Amino acid sequence: FPVTIKQVGLRGTIVSVGEGYYTITGQWVKTVLKEGQKVIIPPVGPTKVEHEGQEYWCCQENQVLAVINN
Repeated sequence: FPVTIKQVGLRGTIVSVGEGYYTITGQWVKTVLKEGQKVIIPPVGPTKVEHEGQEYWCCQENQVLAVINN
């Protein structure tokens, strides 16, 4: 029987970003996202980390589904 699953993205605020990364061909790609931006990330893929009672989700920039404008 078919199963329908509604997956809702996780919403949060960026607290830290890296400077960028090198592609497989050695090209440098600078990070576009900035601290303080509100984003939506997928519920599957990012890594959940708990630190000092706070919950954080770590993911690569290309996993961000949307930036929310306020």
